[in-house]
Amino acid sequence: DGGIYIFGVIMSDGEWRPEVLNQRVMAHQGPVFDISHDEYTLLIASCGADGVIRTWKLKSFLNPKDKSKTELDLVPHEIFRLADVVGGLPIHVSTAFFAKSVLFARDQSGPFLLIGTNTDEILRCFINAESKIRKDEKTHLPLPAELLTAGQGGRMTDMITYPRIVAEDKEHKDKPSVSPHHAFSVGGDHVLKMWDTNTKCLVAAKGFEEPIV
Repeated sequence: DGGIYIFGVIMSDGEWRPEVLNQRVMAHQGPVFDISHDEYTLLIASCGADGVIRTWKLKSFLNPKDKSKTELDLVPHEIFRLADVVGGLPIHVSTAFFAKSVLFARDQSGPFLLIGTNTDEILRCFINAESKIRKDEKTHLPLPAELLTAGQGGRMTDMITYPRIVAEDKEHKDKPSVSPHHAFSVGGDHVLKMWDTNTKCLVAAKGFEEPIV
């Protein structure tokens, strides 16, 4: 129903009561698919069928009616749409319109949010010093996500391996040419994808309005 349910209260004597439901926060329109907690930024991320990804701050407060209880609450921190982070992907024509999973992670470059989409992609969005998704200074929209890996969204309907042709495009050298270590796949997501079988990476993609069979 789009709600996030928070269980648990801390009693005045320090006892933790995990079975007590104390908050129901309406987070999304439609089902909530995943929730992730970051122990460093103390943020919680959620994603749902409405195509929205939200981050929250988890705060505690003393119950105004019952001073013996300290309860938890989710305070809105940031909201953005998946369409805003996939729109600028350079070679990938993404048909993703909602996230199925979210996960906070970090490496030497800093914290980031991993996003699993409904079309079998894993994206990475970096987080700035204010614990928000990095945005473009001019448009204030989220910067394009980094595509870490991709599959064929929906049922795969056909695949061609080891093409017999080599295409040389002298006028558009930035476009990938076809070689024997490339393969093509199509599926229920209406996207034709070109793969490099040596690196196991997506090389190019093109979306179509009608199904490809």
